[in-house]
Amino acid sequence: MLVSETMRHAMRLASPVLYFVGFLLVLAGCAWLLDVTANFIEYESQGAYFDTAFSAAWLLIIGIVLGSISFAFIRLEGTPRPGLVDHVRHCCLLYLSLVILSVAVVSDYVASRTATTYRQEVATPTVDWLLFVIYPVLIDALILLHQRRRFDLASSESLA
Repeated sequence: MLVSETMRHAMRLASPVLYFVGFLLVLAGCAWLLDVTANFIEYESQGAYFDTAFSAAWLLIIGIVLGSISFAFIRLEGTPRPGLVDHVRHCCLLYLSLVILSVAVVSDYVASRTATTYRQEVATPTVDWLLFVIYPVLIDALILLHQRRRFDLASSESLA
């Protein structure tokens, strides 16, 4: 009993770092896959289609991997009815990076409004990174909501 409680507590402490590292590993793996694929085919002639296919593949891969990580955290933490605190704990490093990227987008927008030309080459990738960070946060929120509703349904059936 003492060992399982220690493991649950350790998982609760390690989950933010592990979730963020999982996100970075999937992102790096997809970037590597993009590089290998772009070198294999002629990227210049397939530009827009290739970007769309990469984005779709990235969404699918990160959804599967980070969804699996969220399910594993719920099991290892022993959280029967996950809530908002669990979500914030899992995603706190993603929320921190979201704040940093938001500040970058706003400061870039302000700088571009004071300049005579808009710097599209800086603003667009930063907004893309915002979307890349928001997606794993939404995945974790949906997984935890699913588990919470599943627990509530099981509880209501056992009471009936």
